[in-house]
Amino acid sequence: MTMNGFWRKLVAKSIDIYLVSSTLHFFWAFMLAKRFEDKRDSHLILIDQYSNRPMQLWSYLTPENTPFISQTKLEGRELGGFKKLRNRYKQFNWVSDFIKNNDVNRVWIGNDRSVLGQWFIKEAKQKSPSCVACFMDDGVFSYLGRSASQSFSERYLDSTFKKIIYGFWYDSPLTVGASKWIDEAWVMYPNNVSLPLKHKELVNILPDNECFKNLKDLSYVAFSSEKFDTEKLNQIDVLITLPNHSLFSKHPDYNKSILNLIDVLKKNGLFVGVKYHPAAGKADLLNVQEKGVWLIPSYMSFELLLPFLKHSKIIGDLSTTLLMANYAGLKNGIYMLDVNKDSYSNKMAKLCSEVGVIVTDLKDLDLKILGKKAS
Repeated sequence: MTMNGFWRKLVAKSIDIYLVSSTLHFFWAFMLAKRFEDKRDSHLILIDQYSNRPMQLWSYLTPENTPFISQTKLEGRELGGFKKLRNRYKQFNWVSDFIKNNDVNRVWIGNDRSVLGQWFIKEAKQKSPSCVACFMDDGVFSYLGRSASQSFSERYLDSTFKKIIYGFWYDSPLTVGASKWIDEAWVMYPNNVSLPLKHKELVNILPDNECFKNLKDLSYVAFSSEKFDTEKLNQIDVLITLPNHSLFSKHPDYNKSILNLIDVLKKNGLFVGVKYHPAAGKADLLNVQEKGVWLIPSYMSFELLLPFLKHSKIIGDLSTTLLMANYAGLKNGIYMLDVNKDSYSNKMAKLCSEVGVIVTDLKDLDLKILGKKAS
C-alpha cells in the first residue's frame, strides 16, 4: 500500500449499509444516517422493490436533505419462476461486487427474512468477520412477534425451498429480527421485545427523540410535492388514525362509535384530523368529511407528520403509529382504542400500557381526551 493509500484508509469513515424494503425502515434508515452523518458514510439500498415503482419516499430525497452518499434500487419483486431466479442471481452478483469494493462495517436491515438481505450480510461478514448486522425496529412485530414466521408452510416448506434453491446459508427466523445473521436489535422499547429478540444485543434505536426533527426537511419536500397544508397540520387538536378497512366489517359498532366520537370532539370546538390506512386509497369510507373534519391523504406516511404533531392528541388501535408517536415524544396524549377483546388485542393493550400509551374503551375516550371526568 502506498503512503497516500495508507492515509486515505486511516481518515476514511466507517461504512454503514441500509437495506430498506418498507416505509418504516426507510424512516429509521434516514434518521440513523442523519444521526451518524459526521462519523460514518451511509449507503441506502432499496431491496425487494417492484420494477419502476420504488416506494414514494425515494422521490423526496434531494441533494440537500439526503444523509446518504449513494442510493441504489434493486428491483424485480413482481417477477416469478425462472425470471425471478435469474434476477436474484444477478442481484447477488451486484452485491458481491459492491462488497469487494467497499469495507462494510455495519449492515442495517428491517426485514431479515429477505433472501437478498441475508445474502448481503453473509457476503459482508465473509469479507470482514467484524462486520455487525443490525436489525431496525419493525414496529408491532418486534414486540408481539410475527405469527406467520412460525407457521408450518413458512418455517419448513418455504425455508427448505429457499435453502435448496439458494443455499443452506439461508435462515428462517422465528420472527422478524431473529435470524442467525443479526447481531444487534435496534428497537424503540428494548425491555418489551418478543422473546426471540431477547437473545440479540438490544440497543435503543434513537434514545434522543430529537432525531425526529431531522424528518422536517424531508416532510417539507413531500408536502410541497403533494400540495399538503402544513399550517393546517400544526393546528390539529386530535388526529384519529384508522386501521385497515377490512377490520370495519368485523366490528359493526366500530363505525358508529368513531362517528359519535367525532361528533363529541367537534361539539367541543376541537379541530379533528382523520387519516385512513393507506389501503383505503382516496376513499372516505366512513364519510367523515361530512362531519367537518380534515381528511389527511391516506398515502401520506404517518412518520412525515410526526414533527408537526407536538400539540396533538393521537388516537389509534392495533398499529405501529401509536408506538412511533409515543416514542417520538408526542406527550400530549396517545390513546389506543381497545375495541376488540381477542388475545392479540389484549397483548397490544398490555404493550401499550407498559410503554406509556393510554388504553381506553371508545365509550370513555371522549371524556379522557376532553379532560373531563365521568359522572
